[in-house]
Amino acid sequence: MRLPVPESSHAVLIGTTTYSGSFAARPLPAVANNVTDLAAVLTDEQYGGFLAENCTSVLDEDDRNAILRAVRAAAARATDVLLVYLSGHALPKELASNEIHLLLPGSDDSGEDFWWNHALPYSDIRRIVRESQAACRMVVIDTCFSGRALAEAMGKADGEAFVVSGSYVLASAGSNIHAVAPAGARYTAFTGVLIDLLTNGIDDPSPELSLPRIFPRLRQTLLSAGYPEPDHSATRTVDQKAVVRNRAALIARDLAPDVITDLGSDVNTIIVRGLQRLEDLYDQGTRSVRDRIRSEVLRLLDHDSKIVSQEAGRLYDLIRAWEDDPGGPAEPKRPGRLRGALTDPWLGASAVVLALVAGAVLWWTGLPAGLAAAVAAPLALLGYAAAIAVAVFSTPPEKD
Repeated sequence: MRLPVPESSHAVLIGTTTYSGSFAARPLPAVANNVTDLAAVLTDEQYGGFLAENCTSVLDEDDRNAILRAVRAAAARATDVLLVYLSGHALPKELASNEIHLLLPGSDDSGEDFWWNHALPYSDIRRIVRESQAACRMVVIDTCFSGRALAEAMGKADGEAFVVSGSYVLASAGSNIHAVAPAGARYTAFTGVLIDLLTNGIDDPSPELSLPRIFPRLRQTLLSAGYPEPDHSATRTVDQKAVVRNRAALIARDLAPDVITDLGSDVNTIIVRGLQRLEDLYDQGTRSVRDRIRSEVLRLLDHDSKIVSQEAGRLYDLIRAWEDDPGGPAEPKRPGRLRGALTDPWLGASAVVLALVAGAVLWWTGLPAGLAAAVAAPLALLGYAAAIAVAVFSTPPEKD
């Protein structure tokens, strides 16, 4: 498995949040977060598989031709991986048909007009994706009735079958099932779980993640939460094309096994001990270590045990403070050996005493006071330099 070739891979993320007709009272504000945050995950500089400049977001576009042009431009440029994401309300043109239409802001299904003339047919998206020269083509659909896209994908359309090597379609719900957008949630149900898995990774030794690889966990999580069952279809080789790095696998290597064991314990005091050890690790850790620690702390904020949740809350407050001021109070810089010798008050005092003694001795031998002082001064400086040299070469260097 490998990540996309950045320069020759493209993604297009399409979403609609506001509607007309019978859907005017059912906006989907979470779709904006779906598109924005999924794009951020896919283009993350450390873990993502796509370049930011090759990831196009299209939100609340009412001109379906403008949307199709954006998809076509990406499909024409992509030679390695093409990914298209769709989110919003959708309806089948006919109940007995597999053809679904994505509703746009101006799509009005409440009148007697042919509402689908101002909606975006998924078949148009499918056709563009099918004709792309990309080695791997992926479509992710988070809409009602999205399962119908699977039948379109693997069946015949326009006299051709979309069953070529390297194609993948992931749907949020079945053919006759409505997708779910929990009220007040940041994301729709399906995309929220997808973003979480792509962001935090899964317990899998693979350093990269493909969409087929995370599907079992995606399905399990959604079903456990009472959400519709997702579905997917894939042809061979698509599982070898990852979309992100597996953060869980990569950063787990940076935490000691005993710390991970403590955090997974059933004994609350042991979990607290693990959290306390995370504090030192966060302060000293790399970015990947900090990402893992933050994830573990967030997971334990809602722990059933009060002592665990309180300790997690304390550490979370520290993490937020560190993130707000990543530099923090700078440690005083330890002086080097030469700087330490030059700033040593005893050596400076010794030089003054040496000058006074040398001047007094020379004056006592009969030299005029002025001449005695003139001779004593360079003698004192010479002695001071010798003392500094001895201090520098006799003091071991500071170790970090």
